[in-house]
Amino acid sequence: MEFYDAVLSQLREHVPVEVSLEVPPDSSLGDYALACFPLAKELKKSPQQIASDLAQTITPKPPIASIVANGPYLNIFLDRAVVAQHALTTSWTPPQTGKKILFEYPSPNTNKPLHLGHLRNMLLGQATSNIASCAGHTVIRTNLNNDRGVHICKSMLAYDLYGSQRSPGELNLKPDHFVGHWYVQFAKQAEQYPELEAQAQELLRAWEAGDERARALWQKMNAWALEGFAQTYARLHITFDKEYFESDFYAQAKETVRTAHTSGVFSTDEKGNIVAELGSLGTKVVLRADGTAVYATQDIGLASLRQEEFSPDEQVYVVAEEQNYYFEQLFAIFDLLGFSHTRHHLSYGLISLPSGRMKSREGTVVDCDELLDEMESLAARAVMERHPELSDEEIHKRAVAIGHGALRFFILKYEPKTAFVYNPKESMSFEGETGPYVQYAAARISSILRDLPAATQADLSALQTDEEYALITALRNTPDVIVQASQHYKPHLVARHAMRIAQEFTTFYHEHHIKTAEPSLRDARVVLISKTREHLSLLLGLLGIQTLDEM
Repeated sequence: MEFYDAVLSQLREHVPVEVSLEVPPDSSLGDYALACFPLAKELKKSPQQIASDLAQTITPKPPIASIVANGPYLNIFLDRAVVAQHALTTSWTPPQTGKKILFEYPSPNTNKPLHLGHLRNMLLGQATSNIASCAGHTVIRTNLNNDRGVHICKSMLAYDLYGSQRSPGELNLKPDHFVGHWYVQFAKQAEQYPELEAQAQELLRAWEAGDERARALWQKMNAWALEGFAQTYARLHITFDKEYFESDFYAQAKETVRTAHTSGVFSTDEKGNIVAELGSLGTKVVLRADGTAVYATQDIGLASLRQEEFSPDEQVYVVAEEQNYYFEQLFAIFDLLGFSHTRHHLSYGLISLPSGRMKSREGTVVDCDELLDEMESLAARAVMERHPELSDEEIHKRAVAIGHGALRFFILKYEPKTAFVYNPKESMSFEGETGPYVQYAAARISSILRDLPAATQADLSALQTDEEYALITALRNTPDVIVQASQHYKPHLVARHAMRIAQEFTTFYHEHHIKTAEPSLRDARVVLISKTREHLSLLLGLLGIQTLDEM
């Protein structure tokens, strides 16, 4: 933005109306371009004539090197030496904005293991919160465990009826997978015995009434689910500042709803449910007639609780697009209640596999743990093919970094609302728009730098080729990309920018020598690639991806 503002300042001395600059689609057309169409009416000339006149009138001053008329456009070229000096020596420190943003993800139900859908949720939540923090905001990462409700009671009931008091170890299953097994069993048994649905509802009522047997069964299965979740979070380096459990505050949430009902904010429908009248968004039940809570009950209570605890300026909910309408209604309810904080639904599309969509109740879900195992296995084979001499420990270390990096990058390179098919083998390629491609660029730089002396006083004006300047231009855009990704909650902008830098580095490296260049140019190129690796490490780190010195 410093260059943009400096260029615009010079143009304003000669342009009578407010204008903005564009970035040309082709770098050969300059760093910036001014479209002269908006000036035609004011100056009573054609855009082409205006561009020609301005090119002849304006005397460029740093950081502008030259100005060229190109039809109705004025193309502006920056001084490459000035840009290189700024991009390669200036450290970016984001201003502390004072804004406090609370993120909620992945909010699992404690009746099944984390699956591919949860994985996209977790990676989006982690990346967007990392980016927001890097952009200067104060970030609070929270997780809501949906640990009560009829869906939880279904797995409880199936285990109680058919589990014979077995434990996860007896079936050689991870604890949350064990709990999920009984959720699938309930769905299968309910097809044959429909009365199980009513029994699950009765178990929920018993739980809410404090029945000792129901509570003991719930505590046992809940503990198994949470133990399994913790293992998966640790594997993905997912951490939270605060975890909430619906069972801890659902009673308080119901009282919040009842108080709002008494004060006239909510009304009662013909069935006795407490409802919110939302105009064009319809009517939303916020508490059932029998006193049992719904999702809206807990979200009302939790938003109020978090506001008291953290006073965030904004609460961000990372939830799949299937709940878009629900969040429109929920945010309208927040308005009725007078909640002052800003809220944002980070909606994302669903992931499918080549085999199709996943269904939890049918047991066709791809578990997160199993997918991580597969990615580590694919990466381990790739590492062993390239480096059969490595120890098992080193192979595993690299396999985790590469396999997880491939998975994260493939998921995060898509705009959040985009639905796509995830292909594990495609994501593991070392060519194309993949995590391993970007990781390899960083590792290649590390390999080059190991054989070269450090450059302490390099003359960066030596970096004048198109390939060098394309890479420098990409590097100088990194702060703006991070800010934009933070403002719009779009981590794919960071992934795409990392890919652009890796591609520009590869093009530069294929075209130019570093080690055999004359000393002053070599030193300048050492600074260039060192800064490139620094940027790749930062960008991949924001996505939760590790950079390696060797692949």
